[in-house]
Amino acid sequence: MGFDQDLNKAWDQAKAQTVKLISELRNVPADQAAKLMPTVSDCRISQVVNIKKGIHCLNPKTAGGREDMERPIKENAKYLVSHAKDVDLNKAMDTASMGMIKLIENEKKIGRLDAYGLASVAMDCRVGAISDTEKNVHCLLPKSIFVAQR
Repeated sequence: MGFDQDLNKAWDQAKAQTVKLISELRNVPADQAAKLMPTVSDCRISQVVNIKKGIHCLNPKTAGGREDMERPIKENAKYLVSHAKDVDLNKAMDTASMGMIKLIENEKKIGRLDAYGLASVAMDCRVGAISDTEKNVHCLLPKSIFVAQR
């Protein structure tokens, strides 16, 4: 986990802890764990409303395991999706989350305040590919929340 007012710093903390964990669990050097991390860890943005922002990474318990790595860039049968990339993770998160609010407003014909409320409780934002020049955020909203239970 990583927490900071700056999502980029929260990412650095979460990444460092995740690399350390993978290194210990798999008994591999840190540089090898850092290469494994993008292929086995699912890192999600867990907090952006409060002053401190958070990222948590889910990791498999077994060496062959993988977490849910789904990071679509466009709508699919299961999710409404918004995606953004920027050199700054804070800006990518802001753009992706606002994109989801607008998507809910337009596609589901829900008022802006209601769309914001729905996104704040049901949207799942995942950290995608990260490099020095580009940080990706994928926000997903399950379409199943719009289907009445029988």
